[in-house]
Amino acid sequence: MKSLLLGIFIVISSQIFAQAPSDSCLVKKDGIYWTQINENTRIYLRFYGKDSVVTSSSNMTTEDAIEYISAEHAHLMLSGKFQNKNCFVTLTAKGEMGKVKMEGIVSGNQLALTVINKTDNTYQDFVFVYIPES
Repeated sequence: MKSLLLGIFIVISSQIFAQAPSDSCLVKKDGIYWTQINENTRIYLRFYGKDSVVTSSSNMTTEDAIEYISAEHAHLMLSGKFQNKNCFVTLTAKGEMGKVKMEGIVSGNQLALTVINKTDNTYQDFVFVYIPES
């Protein structure tokens, strides 16, 4: 009896985890994510294509960032690749200004990420908020 219940549990669990992630677990690609670093500076992220991302820290407004933080300007920022599986996201990006790795979870319109500066091996946790394009 115990082995039958264990077998049923395994089958049900595998079906749940095999399902495509819900929209609340997927990064959004039609806007930007941002977080405040300090009084004047923000970090911006834009996901695009199948697995591409650009990121930059700046004192620009979110309205300006929606226009500027894009694939078109990727050569001016840190750019790289991301993976998004089962509400977990990881990304690496590099450019002339350095290299970062970010990892964490996707929950609706927010990303909770640990940002690791690979240049000086420092890290900090942030919650990024999504802003759609108008």
